[in-house]
Amino acid sequence: MRLIDNRRDDGTLAEHLRGLLPPATEVLIHVAYLRQSGVALLRDAQRELVVRGGRLRVLAGGDFAQTEPD
Repeated sequence: MRLIDNRRDDGTLAEHLRGLLPPATEVLIHVAYLRQSGVALLRDAQRELVVRGGRLRVLAGGDFAQTEPD
């Protein structure tokens, strides 16, 4: 387990995930809120994972109207 804080100098969450997705065969992402802009940052890596037969599951919270349904 690792805490990634976008305000620190060790990289953003998107950068860490882009580095982890290429060798993965299964990815589970659990986030409190999900926005289209965040999905766009990982779209190519996610697509490559699925095209090569990997599994991708995303669980996002829906409280406080922060997650964008689209």
